[in-house]
Amino acid sequence: MVVGSVLALRAGSVLQTPAVWTSERGDTGWRRIDLPSGGQAGEAASATCTVGSCAVVGWVGEQVAVWRLEAGVARRVEGLTSIPATSGTPIIAAARSDGRTAVLVGQGSGSVLVTEGSSGWTSRPGPAGNVTAFAVVGPSEYAVTSSVDGTVTLWCFQDGVDGGPGASARAGASSPRSAC
Repeated sequence: MVVGSVLALRAGSVLQTPAVWTSERGDTGWRRIDLPSGGQAGEAASATCTVGSCAVVGWVGEQVAVWRLEAGVARRVEGLTSIPATSGTPIIAAARSDGRTAVLVGQGSGSVLVTEGSSGWTSRPGPAGNVTAFAVVGPSEYAVTSSVDGTVTLWCFQDGVDGGPGASARAGASSPRSAC
């Protein structure tokens, strides 16, 4: 799957709308799927898939948006708390082992961690720094952030609890520590 956007040229205006491209074979048969955006500008930024379903995250109308893609049909997920985002905002999705989605959104020098639960979506402060990567392994959520001085930090959240920095590296040298 490739995530991104499509530019729609209209009389006197241009509208950027979110889209994904999928292929069952990888090198042929690519198909574009436009993601619902209600006529507002938007972009798909990241995707994560489990068997039979994908979650796509991005922004629409300067807010974080999540879509579900099943059997080639996209629908926008409702119930997300209002989180500001625009082009250039780091928004990274990860699939949890229970099939639900976790999303890490960069917000200036920090981040917001948004998780899908049995009763809907919740958000909480994420790690400090510029978000560069995010993954979920079992009950743990890992984030990689960087700072202006070149420090790269691996953060760990386990069962919704901030485990703090798990590993830190500066200018390419690493010194791992266990936090989860």
